[in-house]
Parts: sequence; C-alpha cells; structure tokens
Amino acid sequence: MCRGKPFVVTSFLFFTIFFDSFPESEGFLGVRKQNLNLLTDLVPLEQGNVSTLFYEQKLDHFTTGEARTWKQRYHVSEDYVSETRNRAYLYLGGESSLRSTCASSGAWIEHIKEYGGLVVCLEHRYYGESQPLENLSTENLKYLSSTQALEDAATFIQFINTQYNLTSDVKWIVYGASYSGSLAAWLRLKYPHLVAGAVSHSGPLEAVLEFKEYLQVVLDDFASHSTQCLTNIKAAFTELEEVVSSCLEDSEIYNYVDEVLTLCDSIEQSEGNDKDLASFFEVLADDNFAYVAQYNKNPSLGNLTVDFVCDIMVDESIGTVVDRLGKVNTAVLNKTGSECLDYTYTSMITQYTNVTADPSSMMRQWFYQTCTEFGFFQTSAQDDPVFGSRFDIDFFVETCQDLFGTEFNESLITAGINQVNTRYGATNIKASNVVYVHGSMDPWHVLGKLEDDNEVGSKAIVIQGLSHCAGYYTARANDSDDLINARAEVHKLVGEWLTGESTSSGFKTTSFSLFVIILISIYAMIV
Repeated sequence: MCRGKPFVVTSFLFFTIFFDSFPESEGFLGVRKQNLNLLTDLVPLEQGNVSTLFYEQKLDHFTTGEARTWKQRYHVSEDYVSETRNRAYLYLGGESSLRSTCASSGAWIEHIKEYGGLVVCLEHRYYGESQPLENLSTENLKYLSSTQALEDAATFIQFINTQYNLTSDVKWIVYGASYSGSLAAWLRLKYPHLVAGAVSHSGPLEAVLEFKEYLQVVLDDFASHSTQCLTNIKAAFTELEEVVSSCLEDSEIYNYVDEVLTLCDSIEQSEGNDKDLASFFEVLADDNFAYVAQYNKNPSLGNLTVDFVCDIMVDESIGTVVDRLGKVNTAVLNKTGSECLDYTYTSMITQYTNVTADPSSMMRQWFYQTCTEFGFFQTSAQDDPVFGSRFDIDFFVETCQDLFGTEFNESLITAGINQVNTRYGATNIKASNVVYVHGSMDPWHVLGKLEDDNEVGSKAIVIQGLSHCAGYYTARANDSDDLINARAEVHKLVGEWLTGESTSSGFKTTSFSLFVIILISIYAMIV
C-alpha cells in the first residue's frame, strides 16, 4: 500500500555515494541467514594425509522393506592412529559440502595430536557429494531429516570400527559446529554405547517457529559498540521504508536507492509487491548486519566486524544514514564476491526451486529442514523493529509453501518443531559427556544450552565477545584469554572422556574409585 510522498527522501539526491575504498567484484551472493553455517569457507586450512572415500549408506533407516542405498562421502586420516587403535574422532558435517581439509583443520586436531586416534569426517546426506537420489524434488527430500542423519552416523561408526580394525572398546568423540553441533549432542544422547563424548560448537538445541530473538541479539551486538550506531541503522531502514511505501513518481529517488545499495534489480519494479519488499528488507538486514554479527571477529572476514560496520554508520562525513548503509553493503558485497545485491523474492524462489542435485548448492535442502523440523525463521518482530516489520512469520511460512507445496503450512511446520523438541529435549537435553560451546555475541546462542548440568555430567562454556563457532577454529596468536581458556577446558574434557573419567555430579570418578565406593557401601550395610 502506498502512502503520501515523504519529504525526508528528497535529501537522498544531494549526497555522494562512496565506493572508492571498496572496488566492485564479480559474482552474486545472497547470504540468506536461514543458513547457519559458513564453515566450509571460513576454516583455516592445514595440510594432512587425508583420503576421501564413499560408504554404502541406507536410504531409509526406518521403513521395513526399503532396500535402496546411496554413496555417502567421508574423509579419513590415519596420521594419529596409535597401535592400540582404541580411539577415534568423528566430525559430523552439517548443512553444506564438507571438504577434505576437515580432517586436518580446526581446534579438534589439537586434541587428536595429543590423545591419538583415527580422524573421520562424515558429510551430511543431501549436501555436497552425498546425494541419495537423482534430484532434490520435494518427494525425494522426504529422506532428509536429523533422525535419518543420526542413523547414518551410527551405522557409519560401526562400519568404521570394522573397516579400520578398531578395538571392541574403542572410544569415539564426536564433534560438530552449528547445526552439526546439535547433531553431535543428539548422537551422544541417542547412542551413548557408540559415542563416549561430544563437543557441540554453537549448536541450537531448541526448534522454534518464530526466531525473533536472532535479530534481537544482532541488534544488541551493534548496540554494544554505541547506541548511536543502532539509532543510525534504524534511521536508514526507516528512510528506505518511506521510499518504498510512498509510490513516488520521481524515478531519480529510486535510481539513487538502486545505485547506493548496488541492487541487481531496480527497487521501482517492486513497488506494491509485498513479497519483494519483505525480501528486500530481509536481505539488507541479514547480509549487512546478521552476517557480520554471526561471524564477528572471524579471521577469514578480516576487518568486516561489528566495530567496522558501526564506525561507518556513525561517520557523518560519509553522508546520510542511507549513504552509510550503502558503504556497509558495498563492503559486504566485496567480501562475499558479489556484483550486486540480489533481493527479489522471485529470484530467491527461482534459485531454490531448482531441484538439480548440485554439490555446491545447499539452500533448498536447508530451507526444507527448517520447513519440516526446525523453523528458525528470523523475523523482524522485535519489540523495537529496527529493520522494519515486513518479514514476519507469514512471509517465511509462505516461502515454505512456494518452495515445497501448499501443504507446508504453519500447522505442518509447528508439528515438526514439536516432534524435534520432544525427541531430543531441546535445551533440557539429558546427555552426559557433552560440552556445549557458544559465543556470547552469536545470535544462535539463545537456542543453545548455556548452563552446566551436573545431574547428567554436561558442561556449558560461553566465550565472551565472540560469535558463531569461535571455539572450533584453529588457535591464533591474537586469540582472547576467554577463547584460549575455553579451548583448554574442552581439551581437558575430551581427555577425561577418553581415559574413562566422568564429570557427572560435578566430580570425577575413575573405575578404581567407583570400585572403592561400592566396597565401602557394602561394608556399611554389613556392619
């Protein structure tokens, strides 16, 4: 719906657009933050002797008579295997392709260097080269779920035990980051006889339909720089809302918005198109602010941090608040290798209705998982809607329907969410020997386990000032003390799980001390 012409937008035409320090680059990318994980691009790489192989995996672990199989990719390194062959480490792939460098990169390799054992990385079904069926049609995607993925991992562990002649008492430590961090905890919960312990980096454990807290944490992250930064972000979005809501006849203003935000398609063509405009504001919010906050201070993003963005947003010498937003947007486009901001709803739907089983694609699959199991829809329904109010829960539910069919309504999505929380326990999960590692600035941490559970013997670590999966990456010289201490704590816990010690009830119990306790109890009963 159009409103009267606002006077504020007329000032847009009088300011220079600043692109000088951010040269244009080729390519397209819409970050679309329903996807949790950019680890495939961000993990520092190391060299190692890694073999890439395929395992003949069941298509359906739950249907009697379903005999079809498919080839699941995994990467394995025997660099640290000892003669005892009684220790193994599994990194679970998540919602993206899993490269072979997984088996030689990351903080977990430091555990393995000290404790020894076989290193294995298992790619998640339907991602990367692990494609069960010929395409990603909605019918074929019915075998994509966390429950199937956990069964994949359980059967795979048993295969590896035999294939690599591991001992009958082999101890597996499972790792995951982001969605696969959730899988790691759930695998320990469901298969404690196969998995001795699990390290869950930034794993969201509670499925929710409307995840409005996500962008609230993002806003809090930027407010931690200065209240003025947050005020200016809101002002920029407010002015853009005035432009798109007013049915202006002055094409120069639309041209200005197109240019300052480097849009692939003119915003003028989206006038009156509610889905396009919702997508426009969602992409602006997610690509320029959520993306930066979620990976704040990640080495691979260089200076693209919360502080960097806020320094631009409070710099009046750049021009209006929309000019400043444009400069932030250009910096992100440059970092992601994108030529322009692809914002239209039609473009998104066209991309994600492509059913080709492309190893480099992940968003159709991840959208399917959010529409059937997790929700996680990052709406603009905060108490103070800085990014406007256009991308509400209806927008995301309708996206599910446009991608997969009208039956994917709110009722179906909610039923899937309830099943997930009932199955795994959400943040009340009762799994022993799990450490949950989160960053305080990570928008996903609010769905994770943030406190120790001494009753079952699980540990929670929150790293102050850092964000998504910060504890997973290889150590660097400028790591904070909090990050260093977190890695040391995880390292210690892994050692305890491997040596048979337990952190249950807040104290360690060795096999010998347990035997002594039993003897004392028997003696007390006799006397």
